Amino acid sequence: FMVDPPKKFFRLKPGGEVRLRYGYIIKCEEVITDPETKEVVELKCTYDPDTKSGSATQTQRKVKGTIHWVSKSESLPAKLNLYESILKVPNADEALAEAPDMTLMDLINPSSLKEMHGFVEPYVAANAHDESLGKLFEDSRPRFQFERQGF
Repeated sequence: FMVDPPKKFFRLKPGGEVRLRYGYIIKCEEVITDPETKEVVELKCTYDPDTKSGSATQTQRKVKGTIHWVSKSESLPAKLNLYESILKVPNADEALAEAPDMTLMDLINPSSLKEMHGFVEPYVAANAHDESLGKLFEDSRPRFQFERQGF
């Protein structure tokens, strides 16, 4: 959510519509802020009951953004790794042939791993030490793969 989003922002914004993952299309009707800090404390939204994902009555109305809602009161903080292409170019062999003074290390994308902090549902923390989930890895820690951020 952003109060004053940039152009082509397809997530929830004042007056904007998004689909809740596996749910309805909602519209942000009002933003309530703390009078002193100006921090957003509440969003008042409406939903369209004819837009439930997967239902027989689902209308064909489209929105550009789909979001996954996580409850603030139940969510837990987590470190998240976002991965990009490890190389800056699509074909390392061609790039190295065209520039003989270049090495493979010159082609490494320094932004291929970004660490972020966010929030996850309690299930993730409850299963963080379940060795059966992580038995394929040396350190027996389970990994969770979330949906892509975009394409």
